[in-house]
Amino acid sequence: MGKPLFILSPIPGQEAANSDFLLERGAAARVNRVEDLPYRIQPLLGSKKLADMAKATRALGRPRAAFDICAACCERFGALATR
Repeated sequence: MGKPLFILSPIPGQEAANSDFLLERGAAARVNRVEDLPYRIQPLLGSKKLADMAKATRALGRPRAAFDICAACCERFGALATR
């Protein structure tokens, strides 16, 4: 959807790694507490920083991911069914 993300308490392990990936690429911002969210969002509204975050998010997006996964599964299982 090309929308920046605000990350709050990612689950340790894979989700923490995913959040680091997004943060490093400028597609997300970290929020330590839910109560801090309005203070983090307000200065971004209408700013170049928010536009840059949205651009980074769109660059990372894979809008056809679900279709591609289904196609790969069908291809693989189709190949198994013919054996």
